[in-house]
Amino acid sequence: MSEIFQCQICSKAFRSKSSISKHERQLHPNNRIVPYGFLLGIASQEDFEKYRSAFIFKLKKTLSFDIKKTGQKTIFIETFPERLFVNFFCEEQTFRYKSYSKMYFCTFSGWDGCKKIGEILDKTDWYNRRHPDPNLLTTSYVLMQEQEIKYEVVFGWKLKNYIDTDETLHVGNLSFKYQVVTKDVKRD
Repeated sequence: MSEIFQCQICSKAFRSKSSISKHERQLHPNNRIVPYGFLLGIASQEDFEKYRSAFIFKLKKTLSFDIKKTGQKTIFIETFPERLFVNFFCEEQTFRYKSYSKMYFCTFSGWDGCKKIGEILDKTDWYNRRHPDPNLLTTSYVLMQEQEIKYEVVFGWKLKNYIDTDETLHVGNLSFKYQVVTKDVKRD
């Protein structure tokens, strides 16, 4: 007997992953509903603080002062709870959920997006790192807007499965895609 895949949004049944994927892309492209969201519950303040700090620490480590290391970057944080991702981003207009692949996305752009992320992370300078040498004004930062051009950053979450011979480990994986820019200005 073949496996049946049911759309969690409209309950329509499909015979393959590709057909449910196509269905969700065409009929539910901007889905914000997490059908079992009420089961996830609210993350504790301790969890919020721990994962916010881990994210900011990991991000700042990638903000290099080497101009050759600028451009598109992605960081990952494994064992990131699904509940926490939903709690962080579900109220945002750009929050999306793909039920067939159990993936979440939330996109931010421009200075407004930068400020909003700062509110979520409770850290206004989350996006930049200044050089420790007081004689340099070198700053590395996540590019959100340059003059009138807005840039996007994307937070994502998906379930990753690690399979061993007799067991499977299901782990939530946070990803963050962004552009890094470094500006080097010497003090007079």
